[in-house]
Formats: sequence, structure tokens, C-alpha cells
Amino acid sequence: MIRTTLFTFRVNKVERQQIERIANRLQRTRADTLRMLVRAGLSVLDQQPGKEGAYAKAAEPTKL
Repeated sequence: MIRTTLFTFRVNKVERQQIERIANRLQRTRADTLRMLVRAGLSVLDQQPGKEGAYAKAAEPTKL
């Protein structure tokens, strides 16, 4: 999939080190690592009883 949208956010020094540590351990880029963590987080949230699909739906792109 071609990615054409840039998304940035602020982190402090410790958070950046944590992201880099995970990325290094996975041998992936920081961007790949964050995408993986977001997907994993949504998967966990979607498994909560009564919340099926609620978080995945919220993550869908907004139609303009």
C-alpha cells in the first residue's frame, strides 16, 4: 500500500527512546513499529466484551 499522508506527533525523550527500543528489537523502522502497535492495540480493544468493532470503526478514515 502506498502511503501518501504524513502524520506527526510530539513525544518526550523517554517516549522516543521507548519507540526506538521497540523498533530496534523488532528490526523495523519507527514508523512500521508505530503502525504495528496501533493495530495490536485496536485488536486488544476490539476483543473486549460489548466493544466489538467499536474501536476499529473509529479508526476508519473519515469521509469528506
